[in-house]
Amino acid sequence: MTNLERLLSQYAAYHLDQKNIVTHFVGIPLIVFSILCLTARVGVEISGVSVTLASILI
Repeated sequence: MTNLERLLSQYAAYHLDQKNIVTHFVGIPLIVFSILCLTARVGVEISGVSVTLASILI
């Protein structure tokens, strides 16, 4: 087994750990939500319609 194969197998084993899966299940949506909250404050009004950076990202 090459060094790369060994490292990739360790990486895969780490990401299949139950704690890691739960952390990602909670953490990734929180990160996305926080980015949307921050970008919702940046925007312009075009013809009476407010266009925010969050709406563009969505």
